[in-house]
Amino acid sequence: MRAESIKQFESGPHVTASIGVASIFDNPDQLNNMADEALYIAKSSGRNCVVVWSSKSKDYQPVNTEPK
Repeated sequence: MRAESIKQFESGPHVTASIGVASIFDNPDQLNNMADEALYIAKSSGRNCVVVWSSKSKDYQPVNTEPK
């Protein structure tokens, strides 16, 4: 399916996504700041990454969402 999609849109723009995620249950007052921090880390970690902010740890592990 990915190969078909690439073939169909090979002349079009190539889009990537970096996503920062935070939970309202960690600290509702800081939700936007936490999600923004996770997004910054996702962007600096490379393309197609998802980073989940955790109040328990500052050891972020980006998840590469690049299809295999």
